[in-house]
Amino acid sequence: MEEFTVSVYDQIDAYSKWLQGYVDEKGWNPFFLTFMYKPLKGHAEAIAHQMKDEVDRVYSTFITRVVRNPNSEHQKHLRPLLIAVPDRPVAKYKKQRLKDITINDGRHMHGILVVPWDCRLKRDVRDHFEKYKALYVKNRLLRLDVQPIHSALGDVVDYAFKSIKSRRVNCDDIIIFPKSSTEKLD
Repeated sequence: MEEFTVSVYDQIDAYSKWLQGYVDEKGWNPFFLTFMYKPLKGHAEAIAHQMKDEVDRVYSTFITRVVRNPNSEHQKHLRPLLIAVPDRPVAKYKKQRLKDITINDGRHMHGILVVPWDCRLKRDVRDHFEKYKALYVKNRLLRLDVQPIHSALGDVVDYAFKSIKSRRVNCDDIIIFPKSSTEKLD
């Protein structure tokens, strides 16, 4: 049997087109998230797990602010979509905070969040995260930056996936929310 392989670039392009479909066809709003963490303990795999748990916690908190009953068959189509990808620091032209590159060896997560325009938030998504910062930024999370995406979504997706492209993390480390019903059982 012939093995079918998809390049990393094709996968990133597919994610970009998928997200763009929500923006173009449904009129949803895209946001770029950066999750920065407090010092995490353990080996690399344990740290990655803790980071994913925090993204899961933030999404689980946020989804109920967007959709009253996210598991309802009548409201499932309104659940926001979040794709989160681990990242490592890279050399940049502008200065970075020392703690951002020393804590957890600079490991952090980027996410692309798309949210329905007409939802129960009753305010801008960025304003929501700012107003309820204490609800989201706690436990192992040091900082959560939420920015609306005004530039080409494909370029932002490409940036979020830069650690995948450079093979510092692999595609199995990508997390997608909402989780499928089979993942919820795990």
